[in-house]
Amino acid sequence: MSDTAKTWTRDTAIIPTSPVLFGSAPAQALITQTEGLDINRNQRGEIQDAHAIYASGRRFVILEAAFGLWQPPSFAEFWPPLLDAGFLLLAYGFFRGDQGGMEQAEFLLDVTRPMFDAQGFYMPIFADVEPFDGDATPSVVTRVRRFHEWKATIRSVARAGAYSNQPSWSAL
Repeated sequence: MSDTAKTWTRDTAIIPTSPVLFGSAPAQALITQTEGLDINRNQRGEIQDAHAIYASGRRFVILEAAFGLWQPPSFAEFWPPLLDAGFLLLAYGFFRGDQGGMEQAEFLLDVTRPMFDAQGFYMPIFADVEPFDGDATPSVVTRVRRFHEWKATIRSVARAGAYSNQPSWSAL
């Protein structure tokens, strides 16, 4: 196993998938688990062979597409070979509490539009919500208001969700 494969194994996420989520079967369908990857700007250069990663059993990738109002160059580098390999692509933006929620959502939608157009459909879009985002963090009330602005804007196009972990939610 290559060093790259070990990295991907460490970063594997397992999400419940259901035909209900993807709108293709009755609600009583059985839920299954599908392995996927969380890929961000810090992993540039690690995708050596997207087809080999797909062959290892992973079926979706959630890609960091924005950091507030900034697009990491890695997003445009990552998604075309992953889509070509057959992955289902999802996207998230690192949510900045010190920037407007609607502005971040509109930016994220603009950044991800080419990927979703190439895929042929939209998947849920997520905000990576963490307690500290590198700058002076506004009050919790302001952050929550801005997150609700973000969510309402995303929902005009696709499903929206928060992407975080329990310690981060507890800290907020």
